[in-house]
Amino acid sequence: MRLILVLFLVHQFSARACCRIWVTQPEDQLDGAVGGTIALSCQIHSDSGDEISQCHAQWYIKVLEKWREVGGLLKDRVVKDKGASTTNTTFTIKELTMNDTNTYYCTLICTINGESMQHHGGGTRINICDHECLGGKIPPANATTLPDEISLRTSVEPDSGAEDCLSPAPFYALLALKLAVVLVTVAVFATCPRSFTHQAWRNYSCVL
Repeated sequence: MRLILVLFLVHQFSARACCRIWVTQPEDQLDGAVGGTIALSCQIHSDSGDEISQCHAQWYIKVLEKWREVGGLLKDRVVKDKGASTTNTTFTIKELTMNDTNTYYCTLICTINGESMQHHGGGTRINICDHECLGGKIPPANATTLPDEISLRTSVEPDSGAEDCLSPAPFYALLALKLAVVLVTVAVFATCPRSFTHQAWRNYSCVL
């Protein structure tokens, strides 16, 4: 009895492990430019030879925490594949705008072994940008771009009315003051006796 139960469980587990039906979206991420066109693909698979036919694809995006069907939102800007294969479908969006940036999820509703079933893809992220971003010509976010009409100069002419903080006059004055202090100190030690002590210095016993 136990052997029969074990064989039954093994059969059930192996059937669930091998007989799978799933949907793939080959492109994890796509980049498009404003005004351009982008194509998404979606395909259903089976590892057990299931009869899959009459598939109908629907695409969804999340807008303000609600799922919306893309065909109803974009209307005339959507072109659906009319090829012979219904298990591998293509979905094209034309006249792209910045608002088309989103993650697009494919749902395939198919007849599988005579029953209507639906399976979902993992999503494809679409990023839309402008000004030739597809060629990597857009500078990074922390870069500074100057307008075309501004030309760079190799030298900068100082403003005649501005004060030069590196003027040599204050520098030489400070140097002269330091030199005077040094000379006074040397003169004091030269005229005082060798027994001149720190305490005597404090009492000003040594007169210049």
